[in-house]
Amino acid sequence: MRTNFIELLKDKKVIIPIIQRDYAQGRDDNKIEKIRTSFLTKLFEALSNKLKDTDANPLELDFVYGTNAQTLSELNEFNPLDGQQRLTTLYLLHWYVAAREDMLPIVKNILKNFEYQTRHSAQLFCEKLVSFLPQFNGNNIADIIRDQEWYFLNWNNDATIKSMLVMLSAIETEYNKLNHNNIWTILDNKNMPFVFYKLDMDNLGLPDDLYIKMNSRGKALTEFEYFKSYFGEIIKTETLKSKFNNSIDQEWSEFIWNFVKKDKTQKDLSLFADDCFIKLLNFLTDCIAYKCGLPFFNIEESINEVKAIYKDEKNLKLLFDTLDTLTNLYKTNSTFWVVNFYYTSNNFDKTKVRLFQNSELDLCLRCVLDYDNAQQRNAFTIPDQLLFYASITHLLNSSPDFNTRIRIVRNLIANSENELRKEMLPSLLKEVEEIILNNDLTKLKDFKTTQIEEEIEKQKLLSTKPSLTTSLYELEDHVLLRGCLSIFDINETIESYCKPFISTFSEQELQLNSVGNAMLTFGDYSQKYGEQLINIGTEKNNIWRILLTAPGYNKESFKETKKVLKLFLNFLNNNQGIDTKTISNNFISSYELELEQMKDWRYYFIKYDEFRVGCNQGFYHWYGENNNQYEFYKMKEKQFNGAYYCPFLQVVKNKFTDKRIVLDDYRGLSIIFTDNDDAIKITNKSYGYLVENNNEENLSNSLLEKMIRNSLITRNGTLLISQNDGGIDLDNRIEIGKALITKILAL
Repeated sequence: MRTNFIELLKDKKVIIPIIQRDYAQGRDDNKIEKIRTSFLTKLFEALSNKLKDTDANPLELDFVYGTNAQTLSELNEFNPLDGQQRLTTLYLLHWYVAAREDMLPIVKNILKNFEYQTRHSAQLFCEKLVSFLPQFNGNNIADIIRDQEWYFLNWNNDATIKSMLVMLSAIETEYNKLNHNNIWTILDNKNMPFVFYKLDMDNLGLPDDLYIKMNSRGKALTEFEYFKSYFGEIIKTETLKSKFNNSIDQEWSEFIWNFVKKDKTQKDLSLFADDCFIKLLNFLTDCIAYKCGLPFFNIEESINEVKAIYKDEKNLKLLFDTLDTLTNLYKTNSTFWVVNFYYTSNNFDKTKVRLFQNSELDLCLRCVLDYDNAQQRNAFTIPDQLLFYASITHLLNSSPDFNTRIRIVRNLIANSENELRKEMLPSLLKEVEEIILNNDLTKLKDFKTTQIEEEIEKQKLLSTKPSLTTSLYELEDHVLLRGCLSIFDINETIESYCKPFISTFSEQELQLNSVGNAMLTFGDYSQKYGEQLINIGTEKNNIWRILLTAPGYNKESFKETKKVLKLFLNFLNNNQGIDTKTISNNFISSYELELEQMKDWRYYFIKYDEFRVGCNQGFYHWYGENNNQYEFYKMKEKQFNGAYYCPFLQVVKNKFTDKRIVLDDYRGLSIIFTDNDDAIKITNKSYGYLVENNNEENLSNSLLEKMIRNSLITRNGTLLISQNDGGIDLDNRIEIGKALITKILAL
C-alpha cells in the first residue's frame, strides 16, 4: 500500500520494536555521513521540487516491511521490521519542520504515534521531544535540546539519541539552505514530496524467526547495507535496476548464504554472509577495474570510483552476469571444482589440475571467505585470484578444452613468482583471459618468459605425441616441479623419466636428504649462488624446487644438475627396485675398498648425517682458497646472520661426551678443548687440522707443548691429511680427527 509518513501515523501507532538496532543514520563516521548526506539531499530536493510544482512526482522510498498488532487503543500498532532508519529520519524531519514553523502544538498528537522501544532512554527522548517547543535563537538545534532541563547528561552516551541529534543538526542545515518558511503545508498534504510502500508481512505466512533474523544483525550498518543503499542509484536503466533489486536480496544472497549457513563458529550468520558478499563484490569489481584501467579500492570507501566503473553498462552487465553464473553453477554444476581440480598427490587424474596452495578446491568459497584487497598480504593470494578469474572466464564463455588451458594458467602462475605483483594484475588478467578464450601463447608477455616458452614447447610435443600426456601431466603435478619441466628435455624421452622421478622424489620432506645423497653419487648437482655460496638441497621441498626449476639463477650449474639427474634416473630405470639408501651405501663401500681411494667432499656428505642436519635452506659457504674441497660452512639459514658450522668438526665432536670438549658458541667453526688451565682450539683446514693455543693473552700452554713432543702435531700446530696431487683426501679426515681427540685425552 502506497502511503506517506503523516498518513501512516494517522492510521497506526508506529512502534520501533525492541529487536531493532539503534538508529544509525546520524552516526558520526565517514561511511554513515555519506549515507546521511545522500539521503537528506534527496529528501530536500523532493521538497524543493514540490514547492516549485505541486504536481512534481514524489520521491519513492521503497518498501517498509512490518507486522501489525491489535491493541485496545483507537489505533492499532505497526512494528517496522525493515525501514526503521528511513522512518526515524522522516520523524525527525517532520518534527523539526513543525517546530520551526510553529506547528508542533497542532500536530504533536500525530507525532506522538511514533515511538521507540529499542531502549527506554530512546523512548523517553522521543516523548520529551514531541512536547518540546524550542526557541530558535540562532544556536544549533542539538545544542538547544541538550540545554533543556529534561535532557539527561547520560543521554550523551546513548547511541540512538546521539544519532538523532546529529541528524537534526543536518536537517537544520538543509532546511536553512532551502530558505523557505512554509514547508509544513507541503508535508501535511496527500500530495506529499516523498512516499513509500507499506508492506504488511502478517499476510505472507513467514515464520517469526525470519523477522528476527532480518533485524538482529548488529548495531552498525554493514558494508553490504551501505553498498545496497547507494549502488541502486548508480543504475540508470530500469531493467538493470530491477534486476539488481530483485537479485541482491534473493538469488545472489541465497547463493552466498549456502556458503556460510553451515559455519557454526559465527555468532551472527547474517552479518557473516554480508561480509562474504562484500568480499566477492570487491574481487569482481577489482577485476573489472583492472581491465578498464580505472582506480578502485573497495565498495565501502570508493563510491565515486564505483560510479565511474559501473556507469558503463557493459561493466554492470558483466558484474550481474558473473553473479548469475556463479549462482547457477551451484544450482546445476556444484561439483565443478572437484571435477576440474585436485590437491593430494595420490589423487592424480590427467583430466584434473592439481592445486598446491590450499586443500580447499572451491576457489569461489575461498574468495568469499578470504579476499581482502585492503591487506598487503591477502589471504586469497594473487595465484588464487588468477585461477578464480580464469575459471569465471571459462564459465561465462563456455570455453573449449578448459582442463588443458587452466593447466597452462596454473603452470605459468606457479613459475612466475617475481611477476605476480599487484601492479601487474591488469596485464596478467588479460593474459589469463587470452589463454582461456583463445589459447594463443604467442601473445603472452608478462608471465615468466622461460615458462611461456616451455608451455609452447609442451604444446608442440603433445600435438605430435598425445600419448605422452599422462606422463607429462604427472610430472607437472609433482610438488617439486609445479608445472616447470625445465630439468628435463621436452621431447619423447620425458616419458622414461616420469616413473623413476615420481617414485623416488617423495613428497615426504624427510626422505629428500636420502634422495640427495644418492643423487650425489652420480655427480656434483649443486648450484652456485654467487662466488662462494652453493645450494646442495635439504629435506625441504621448497629448496629442492629451486634446484629443479630455477635455471635462471645459474644456467651453467643448472645444466650440471640436469645432467646428473638424467644419470640418476637412467640408473633407477635400469636397476628397478633399488632404494636410495642402497645406492649411497654402495658408493661409500666403493670408496673404502681400497685404502688410498680418494675421498672428495661428496664422500663426507653421503657418509655422515651431520653434513645435512640443521642446514635449513640447503646452502653451504666455501671460504677456502683455490676451490679446495673441505673448507666450507654449513649454513643454518642462507645469510650469515644465522648460525653456521664446520660439519667436519661437528661429526668429530659428536663422537665424545667429555664435557671438556665443546664447539665454540653459535659459530661452530672450531673445537675447544680445555684441560685445567690450558685450552686449545682445533680448526679444519684444506690440508687437515690446525691446533692453536686458546689461552687468554696467549699464555704458555703445556698441553700444546705436550702434543708437539708426542708428535700429535707439528711445531706449527698442523696435522696433515694424506692427499693426492689434486688436494683430495686419501685418508678419512673425520676418523683422523677423532683419533687426534682420543690421543689428547690420553695425554
